[in-house]
Amino acid sequence: MPFDIEQTESLLSYLRTSGRIGPSEQANIRVLGGGLSNRTVLVERASSEAWVVKQPLRRLRVPIEWYSSPERIHREALGLIWLEQLAPAGTITPLVFEDEPQHLLAMRAVRKPHDDWKTQLLEGRVDLRYVGQFGTILGTLQRNSSQRRAELPAQFND
Repeated sequence: MPFDIEQTESLLSYLRTSGRIGPSEQANIRVLGGGLSNRTVLVERASSEAWVVKQPLRRLRVPIEWYSSPERIHREALGLIWLEQLAPAGTITPLVFEDEPQHLLAMRAVRKPHDDWKTQLLEGRVDLRYVGQFGTILGTLQRNSSQRRAELPAQFND
């Protein structure tokens, strides 16, 4: 039975018993807001390593009853694996681990300090450097996925 990663002690216990962190290691855990389809938590380790842990919700956090299989998180994990191969080096937060029975994934967190482009755009601030970087990333993804188009449908054609 999956546990709730937003419960700090439960998540710490899971991370320790699964060997993701040391048995007595402490970590700073903070629930990240705004998730409609996932529980999302930032785990900051004493080693300065930081992860974003995601757990899909069966019932989405929307006003109407909307359900989705938690197994979708495994497609996201596969997507992260492929994106790391297809995108320019250093532009994707790589997958740290995936736990299929618990329907969890963890990816490396973006290093601090950083600018949140979505927040900037919602505030009406447009930095053309970011637009250019985003275009480069999208163009590289398009080119590299086109070159590997024989492999991709088998992975994502559902």
